[in-house]
Amino acid sequence: MNDYRPDMTIAEVFDDWSESNPRIRSEETRRLMRSSVKQFVAFLGQEPVLADMTEKSLTAFIQHRKALGRSPRTIEREAAKISGLWRWAAQRGWCKAPMVSIRKSAPPTPTAWSRQEMERLLVAARDYDGMMVNKRTRRFSRHLKVSTMFVALIRVLFDTGERITATRKLRWSDVDLAGRFVCFRADTRKGGASDNVQRISRKAARALRQLKSELEAADEYSTTGTVFPERDRATYYQHYKRILALAGLPYSRRESFHKIRRSHATHLYVVGGDATLSLGHESDQMTREYYLDPKFVRKDYAADLLSGGIGQWLRRLVRRVKVAFGYW
Repeated sequence: MNDYRPDMTIAEVFDDWSESNPRIRSEETRRLMRSSVKQFVAFLGQEPVLADMTEKSLTAFIQHRKALGRSPRTIEREAAKISGLWRWAAQRGWCKAPMVSIRKSAPPTPTAWSRQEMERLLVAARDYDGMMVNKRTRRFSRHLKVSTMFVALIRVLFDTGERITATRKLRWSDVDLAGRFVCFRADTRKGGASDNVQRISRKAARALRQLKSELEAADEYSTTGTVFPERDRATYYQHYKRILALAGLPYSRRESFHKIRRSHATHLYVVGGDATLSLGHESDQMTREYYLDPKFVRKDYAADLLSGGIGQWLRRLVRRVKVAFGYW
């Protein structure tokens, strides 16, 4: 065990955690920890050392983030990340372990796009005329349309239910356009436990072929390169927000790329598929609490059950017909 080191900076602890922790399998985990540390540093107004890691300072940080209007989920994640880094240092013998635990906030009600909203989103993506700067050359790609890229991205996200981080790291060598299969490698996925092999629709395959053609024309295609061009992470979110606005859909943080994953789970559940298996969750409870939109999956609303009579039977019949044709 190492010596007690209260003067060790949080930056040094982060570097040790990042380089030595075998549980870290993705860059996204490091990014979230780095972001939380950055917020803690901004709150203290100085580069913190382990002596600054106290229950009082952590509680004050939580109250500070609440006063700024941050969501309970965001505050919980940031506090848990800082507490986790603190515990890592304590395990090394550099400081005392924290005596407080972060209270888990109640999950927000899951929301999903309806079929009609998904269609509006795809139409808006197809009609979008934005441009993106090549991350390597810092120039606009004349042959590559942002609309082509986002149509393919949205279709792949909806068909597979994969997270945006892993999807942006998808490589052409992981794509079988003939068989319509894609493989998200374990080292790019949250948790990194296993690969995720999914089949995509014919429309998604056509969108990927069009994207491949434009990448070849822009001299950006490579079998080992990413399917979706390497652009700044923030740029993807900025353009997607504009596409949502063009579609007349809300574009708050809850309506970002992850809502397509919730829509995938909800649509799949409604038609009788196994949403838990598709999302790679260990339990149905996780899927129900965080991914299934109750507006679409519940069949036991009191008003519907109490109405009784032939009206209730007809409503159930209409619901099943809508599901059969993809309109629910």
